Amino acid sequence: MTLDISASSRPMRVVYHADAGFEGLTASRLVEFRIHSVTPEFVHGMADSGFEGLTSSRLVEFRIHGVTGEFVDEMTGLGIEGLTSGRLVEMRIHGVSVDFARRAQASRGNDLTAGDLVEIRIHGTRLD
Repeated sequence: MTLDISASSRPMRVVYHADAGFEGLTASRLVEFRIHSVTPEFVHGMADSGFEGLTSSRLVEFRIHGVTGEFVDEMTGLGIEGLTSGRLVEMRIHGVSVDFARRAQASRGNDLTAGDLVEIRIHGTRLD
């Protein structure tokens, strides 16, 4: 399906695919998807990483803060527990990267949760 939306004097074309679960979205949400690059590929990638059925607002939030399937897969590969959609956004907001998680595990052990990583980052705890 293609939806043409006029934005000021320049028409904007928003294309989406129903097979990615984008049915019933408002024109405003579709424009937001376009602005933040919430594509069918992104939605499928998140589903492949275990986050299927995310709300449209959560998908936009993921894109804004840099939560990707690759990020989820790498954190999962490190054995990080507690990777909820909300915690993933919180991790990215506070600068918890895969490299930071590896350094934290080397310093503190492999049983750190997503919440632990956020707390370590927020409090500026040294990772010696």
